[in-house]
Amino acid sequence: MKSEQRITVDDQPVLVRRSSRRWKTVSARWEGGVMCLAVPATLSDKQVESWARKMRKRLGSKPSAARSDEALMRRAEEISREVFDGRGVPSSIRWVTNQRMRWGSATLSTGAVRISHLLEQMPQWVIDYVIGHEMAHLIVPKDGHGKWFKAFERKIPRAAEAKAFLDGVVWARRLGGEEPNGEDPNGDEPAGNEPGGEQV
Repeated sequence: MKSEQRITVDDQPVLVRRSSRRWKTVSARWEGGVMCLAVPATLSDKQVESWARKMRKRLGSKPSAARSDEALMRRAEEISREVFDGRGVPSSIRWVTNQRMRWGSATLSTGAVRISHLLEQMPQWVIDYVIGHEMAHLIVPKDGHGKWFKAFERKIPRAAEAKAFLDGVVWARRLGGEEPNGEDPNGDEPAGNEPGGEQV
């Protein structure tokens, strides 16, 4: 069982994820400029605060917020030109923090694309793959993950490598006791699945 709580430690927001599957380990990472602390469910509030201070020192300063929604749109337009012959530009594209079981998603009726903030610190070519994957859904909206969709997806540079990279991220989190499931607060795709359009 897992739970999620937002607290403030030394005037800084911290997202605390408690898990009954964790026994001893504590981990932390930046997500969208907020420190996320994964702890055993049995830790007291005082212990959590102590760990939050300790892990903040280990993590160092917040990651750069250079990756903006505007930068996502610019990159989508570049991918459209370079990969899809000018097709598939979303009506909007933005980073979201509430997408926990998909790397990305597209609303086919409006052309809007959302990209999970969990990708923010990943290599650009991995982010490009997820953007391109969602754009392919916009180009062939009735094909799901069928042969026409896959033909477009294969055009994305390093697509196979990016899929393998994302599967590795999921596997590493599973080993750390953060196995994706219906309640998972970390929100990864199960290994072997493709990040999603509406059909995923």
